Amino acid sequence: MTKFLIERSNETRVDGKSRGIPADCDAFALKDAGRFGWSVPDEDLCLPVLTVCEPTLQKNLAVMDQYAREQDVWLCPHGKTMMSPQLLAHVLAGERTLGLSAATVAQARMMAECGAPVVLLANQLVGRSNIRSFAHLMAQFPATRFLMLVDSVAGLDQLVAHGASHIEKGQHFTILVEVGFQGARTGIQSMTGVDTVLQAVAAQQSAQAPVQLCGLQAYEGAIGGSHDERKARVADYLDFAVSAFNRICDSGLMPADQVPVFTAGGSSSFDFVVSACKATSFQRQPQIWLRGGVAATYDHLAYKERLAEMDARGGFVLNGKAVSAETRFQPAMAIWAAVQSLPEPGIAILAAGMRDFPYDAGLPVVLAQYRDGQQIADLSEQEDRLRLTRANDQHAFLKPAAGMDLRIGDVLKLGISHPCTAFDKWRFVFCVDAQDRVTNMAETFF
Repeated sequence: MTKFLIERSNETRVDGKSRGIPADCDAFALKDAGRFGWSVPDEDLCLPVLTVCEPTLQKNLAVMDQYAREQDVWLCPHGKTMMSPQLLAHVLAGERTLGLSAATVAQARMMAECGAPVVLLANQLVGRSNIRSFAHLMAQFPATRFLMLVDSVAGLDQLVAHGASHIEKGQHFTILVEVGFQGARTGIQSMTGVDTVLQAVAAQQSAQAPVQLCGLQAYEGAIGGSHDERKARVADYLDFAVSAFNRICDSGLMPADQVPVFTAGGSSSFDFVVSACKATSFQRQPQIWLRGGVAATYDHLAYKERLAEMDARGGFVLNGKAVSAETRFQPAMAIWAAVQSLPEPGIAILAAGMRDFPYDAGLPVVLAQYRDGQQIADLSEQEDRLRLTRANDQHAFLKPAAGMDLRIGDVLKLGISHPCTAFDKWRFVFCVDAQDRVTNMAETFF
């Protein structure tokens, strides 16, 4: 199993041209970042910066691994969340982690170069160049098991037309039928549609096309509504997914000597999937893959709230009893920014903005306040959390709490919402210990 990209990335050299690194710093390898003894609260770095607390990340992954082992499921998490060889190395080290899920061909290649034994392209593969490139990936990494999705006859026909002549002899496109729901991004929404695609697969196999069916993919995480509405809609959707999977089994199109795959499970709704699979009767017992990509880091807002919902329904079970997912999983990411202006009463301007933190699922909250390297306020447990009010590309607006002693130059540690749109803003991420001292750096490939 190659880990070429991890090893190469650790040797990547950076200097003061990269965000966060002091301008007078000579070039060094990412793996050597810890030798400087940089402390983020002490402002040894040029703020703003994004940090990932590695001990917290490792603990989160260990909790998820325990859950998967006890529930007899497997993990194929979305590597697209972090896209960092150094961080994905922690993910791939999990006992129950089979591989990684990707959304694009470029992401799939990056994950194969990180040594992922399985790469699931959890997105529809369309377009001549994309399909041919994926076929070449299969040839380039023969030890990697590549899987992809199909949700239409047109998509299947395009896959064969553009890709069949580009894969190696003896290889085949391993496909999962994707099912969806009304308003979903992709996926078949009716059993008639499933039957139509199965008939097309049978016709392609009869014509000796290199396609092999291996199971089904679903994604329930995008189902909206109140908690009770989501719970009911997810249950209905997973019932449909299980019925569709059984229809695939009945078709006889999957190899009899291979264990089929049933994959679903977002980072805040995987308990629904596990419960549904335990309560159902499969025609053939599948290997169940959960794909949540945020479990390594979670966040302080959107996913924290969803984990609280999971706790309310008693969904997270370890050692045979319901425990708090919100407590067991802790946010591992933070943005650090300085107060740069107090232009008028009730307004503070931070030197960080939309180029530095995610904003699609809510603006960051203030976790702590530092001055001269010392923490002077811990705001992380406040019930009414202090939150940024708006942001520009390089500036963020904050309305200080009543009585808050906020001064120009103070450093604020911010908790983010939605990790999936945080990492992509940073070419290099600072990995820190529990005291926010830099231990190494991670490179991203977006």
